[in-house]
Amino acid sequence: STYSVSVPIGKAIANTKVLILNGRKKLQPLGSVGEICIAGDAVAMGYIQSQSGDQGYIKNPFDESQQMFCTGDMGRFIEDGNIVYEGRRDQQIKILGNRVNTSELRKVALEVKGVRDVFVLNHREQLILFIEGNEVVKDTLQKKIKSTLPLFMHPAKMLFLDHFVLNANGKLDKRKMMEWMDQHQTTDNYVFEGTWLDGQIQKIWSKVLKIEEEKIPFNRDFFELGGNSLKLIYLTSLINKTFDKQFRFRELLSASTIQEIRDLINKGNTTIETIFYRLNSSVPNKSPLLLLPPSNGEGLVYKKLAKLLDRELEIWTIDYHKGDGVRKVDIQSYAKELAIIWRQEQGSRRCLIGGYSLGFRVAYHMALQMEHRIDKMINIDGILYKNNVDEELINQVFIEAEKSKFENKINDVPNDTLIEDINLKRWFINDYFSNTINVEIQHFIGKESIVMNYVPDFVSSKNIIFTIEGNHENILEIDSNLEFIASKII
Repeated sequence: STYSVSVPIGKAIANTKVLILNGRKKLQPLGSVGEICIAGDAVAMGYIQSQSGDQGYIKNPFDESQQMFCTGDMGRFIEDGNIVYEGRRDQQIKILGNRVNTSELRKVALEVKGVRDVFVLNHREQLILFIEGNEVVKDTLQKKIKSTLPLFMHPAKMLFLDHFVLNANGKLDKRKMMEWMDQHQTTDNYVFEGTWLDGQIQKIWSKVLKIEEEKIPFNRDFFELGGNSLKLIYLTSLINKTFDKQFRFRELLSASTIQEIRDLINKGNTTIETIFYRLNSSVPNKSPLLLLPPSNGEGLVYKKLAKLLDRELEIWTIDYHKGDGVRKVDIQSYAKELAIIWRQEQGSRRCLIGGYSLGFRVAYHMALQMEHRIDKMINIDGILYKNNVDEELINQVFIEAEKSKFENKINDVPNDTLIEDINLKRWFINDYFSNTINVEIQHFIGKESIVMNYVPDFVSSKNIIFTIEGNHENILEIDSNLEFIASKII
């Protein structure tokens, strides 16, 4: 079959008028698309079924003595009087006020090798593309559509089937296809772990798309999840405001997943020459503060804090680009590598060093490598155990140790309560923190955090502990915490 559109089909024959009319049967101006309607001697008599034109024949609204046949084909006049065919009326739909010819989308999709057939559905003002073929062509198809068609013609979802569902007459069964789509949506499950920045972008998407955060995977296309051009404008505004960027609408067209937007935001932070970068203004003759991100993190987690300290204290950071935040290598080795690079780049310059969560653990081991150059350490709710498995093992060790105190009463005490009562100072001691550093550490610990009950005198003999608001997950999102931390650091 031929699915081409925008094809010149010639001029009207003698004694025949061809009119291009809109939905209200009014004449369209030169170049505007409307339904191709024919009046004159060539139109057969006696077939007027209804004034609505359901069967194609109506009274000519410009001459009631004549009949008119509305072809159902769409077209437009060009300057030389020829008519250009623009597809069928039943393929003309409106998406966000834009006229969309579904045959154009179908044509582009069929040009991709591996796509055997295409069905386009307008579902709640979103285009759903059913594709008979293998899903391996999805990326190629998405790129083809993005490079060929305007944004409002991009499908919100692509669904791949081995074979389309047909009815008894061998025609496409649209009802069953929609039932299949509903079933596909309920079983469609994506589980991906993301970085801190992914999580922040996810919150923005949730606000724009009005979808719960946990239902927004990091690798799904914005338009597949219900996005459109208006929502993308809103998204661009929120991204710029939140991350102090100046992206244009078109830049986010090519970054349509959370992961792609994260990479776009991070792009330019570092260069080939360095992996560390500064978050605020340069402050000469004053020791900078190097803050390491949490697990799977980016240094932009400290952007608000850096803004509060602008022109007071340089904030430097780094992005964890690989693995789980420590490149899946031992923390000590990773910290040693970072310490070498930092010394090479900063020379003999003294510094402060710290971090949030896992970032403090990396900072602690970096400090062990360059203790004589550290003015102070900053611990923002740093957790001092190795990982979740180690946490459970350490818990068990101390549960066993506490059994002698509880004796027979131990069976009456729920494990969760027992863990809460354990001295977390002992809980966190393990081979990762076997050295005491002779540097002052300011600890900013959330009052609802799991870290709250320990006094980390095994890390340093110079500890200053401050209580801040929130739990481990949200302490950096509470503005009063950031203001308090900024005031104490300087």
